[in-house]
Amino acid sequence: MFLLTLLGFVVLASGNVLRNHKFGDILVGSNDIATPCSTNISNTWVNIFLMIDVSTNMGAANLRQLALSLSSEFTQLSIATNSCQPHTNQIAVITYSDTANIVANLTQIQSHQDLANTLLSLKISNSNSAFGISNAFNLAEKAWNDFDSFCRSDFSMTDRLGVFVFAGANVNVNAFIDNLRVHVLPWDSIITINANPKDALLTQVFNNISSPSFNLSMADKNLYQDFTWAITQANCECSIFDIFTQITAFNTTANKWQKYADCFQLTGFGGFHDPDNSICFELSGSTDAVITSTVKENVVRQMLGYQSNEMPFYLIGLHRNAQKKWVWTDYDGSEVPLGNYAPWAPGYNENSPGDCVAVVYQSGVDLSKNWLWAPISCQNQTSGCDGSDADCVNVICQTRACDADHASCSGELPRSISLPGQKRMRMTRQEKIKYSKASKGKKNRVLKKNKKL
Repeated sequence: MFLLTLLGFVVLASGNVLRNHKFGDILVGSNDIATPCSTNISNTWVNIFLMIDVSTNMGAANLRQLALSLSSEFTQLSIATNSCQPHTNQIAVITYSDTANIVANLTQIQSHQDLANTLLSLKISNSNSAFGISNAFNLAEKAWNDFDSFCRSDFSMTDRLGVFVFAGANVNVNAFIDNLRVHVLPWDSIITINANPKDALLTQVFNNISSPSFNLSMADKNLYQDFTWAITQANCECSIFDIFTQITAFNTTANKWQKYADCFQLTGFGGFHDPDNSICFELSGSTDAVITSTVKENVVRQMLGYQSNEMPFYLIGLHRNAQKKWVWTDYDGSEVPLGNYAPWAPGYNENSPGDCVAVVYQSGVDLSKNWLWAPISCQNQTSGCDGSDADCVNVICQTRACDADHASCSGELPRSISLPGQKRMRMTRQEKIKYSKASKGKKNRVLKKNKKL
């Protein structure tokens, strides 16, 4: 079964595996907040569902402006059909007023001209109702499921994220929101384009349903610049499963929430910790957590919370190298020196004994000031990891997110064990929905079998 292959059957490499695989350019900076997501709109690879209000509330002028602008902006994206490979996008167009209609599914728009012709052919209906917005989302689901069937027969190698775009001037609240709550998955993105910002109810609903900072307005002169930014942000995702926590922070300069391309995962294993041959690298080509900012530190605190009784410390990536200098390990295996951010726990500093570093729980200390750093021995060997979490060596792993420029990452489904020449299957969207419901509320933690010494 695919899911078992993904989560259960992990064969650990022996301790002599070398970190010599190149994953890309050096990405981690000593004083960076985190690894930025790619903003290369021309390299994006997502499924985009344009759901456009054609009720009389939208108006012919707004509809034409939207069609012209979207046609222009989408020339920056690569459009392809009959392909699920990275760095190409599929686009479906759906209209709604009192009802909804698929104008073009994911396999019908094969070029920028096709998209322009489709958008410019849209006409305002005779209805002032937007009741069909809920059914528009149902049709988007259907379009995706049909496309999933096609990709499944093609045995695609990568999993594609979904971006649902609602451009509207009116909204039917109850049916719309209830339907979204049932079907929207954690890794989906919703962009809203408000064509009637004076409508307080529409503005409230669109603000509530959109992904953070993806609530856009046709009254904003930066609308389409923000729209393409949102597409690249939507393409930046850790995994279609809930075992990773993505670094996200509010950008005070841009006044918007921003995702970063680093993903944290809590991992436990039996054996000993070797920072030069990390369990994180052996399992998934990731690295031990590189904590270079308060943003990352706060994410760690949110993940760990108050669990001191189970696991009083977690190892991170900071360690002394052969020259006894404090360094992190980048995704490509290179060393990154310790920067300005170094929140040592009380009683510890960079001169304290120990060649590895862990975040440690301090009893009685508020969570906002907890899980600070302490040097410890790297040889914290355990007898196993089959009992309680306290029997494990606990590590925070950091994995590179998928984004427009990086398709080989945690979002790519791992290869199953197969016969030579055998191709592997993807999960359909319905299978993902089923899995998401089954795994909802589970801890962000993966326990591994004993590490071979």
